[in-house]
Order: sequence, then structure tokens, then C-alpha cells
Amino acid sequence: MQGKRAYPNPGGFLYLDMGEYGFNESNKIWEIRPPGRHADTIPNARVIEHGDNAITVTGLIIHVDTDRKGNRREWRGWLEHGYWREA
Repeated sequence: MQGKRAYPNPGGFLYLDMGEYGFNESNKIWEIRPPGRHADTIPNARVIEHGDNAITVTGLIIHVDTDRKGNRREWRGWLEHGYWREA
């Protein structure tokens, strides 16, 4: 899935739609929203910014959240030059 970079709104809030990623200036941390999942931070990841504003997150991303019924679910994959790829 092709992702898209998002930017904070004028109030400084970073809202992410599915597949988006962005840098939260107030927390100085990258946030991601993998396909079909909730948003999360990636505090310990190394992020490479490209000239077209896309990013690459080095290494495997393991994202854990819950569905609407409270069931644990996991997404594993990569974000490479703005493109989401599931493991």
C-alpha cells in the first residue's frame, strides 16, 4: 500500500488516516498508522527521510493494537520509501 506523509494541523495536532505517517513536533517522535490499524509511535526506530518527503523505517515494524471487540491483533511489516509492505 502506498502511504502518505501527514503534517500537524495549525494547532499542532497530528491526525493520521490509514497508511499515513508523520513527525509529531511537540513530542519529537515519529507516528505511523499501518494499513487497517490504529496510529502508534515508533520511538526507537531509525527513520530515513527522503527528498520527496517519504520515509523509510529501518527494520521490521511490529505494531500491536486491539480491534473494536478488544481482541489483540498484530501487524508486522516494513515502511520503505513511503510504501507499506506486510511481512
